[in-house]
Amino acid sequence: MSERDILFQAFQEVQKDREKRNFNAFMDGLEGGLVNDLNKRWASGDNEGYQRLVSNIKEKGIRVFRNSEGKHKLKFI
Repeated sequence: MSERDILFQAFQEVQKDREKRNFNAFMDGLEGGLVNDLNKRWASGDNEGYQRLVSNIKEKGIRVFRNSEGKHKLKFI
């Protein structure tokens, strides 16, 4: 393996790490926004809007959980 091959391999690893960090940041923002919307909808008492939002989220293959305090958690499956 040449020196350039080693450098190229290191470059690819750094690039993959950056892409993974960017993806994780995107997913964290998405999840946080959805959870915030669910919490607000539940607290507002808008049952129809809340059910519509939950339905839309579940259609995407995301499981929605709510604890006894009305706080939500998502599980991407």
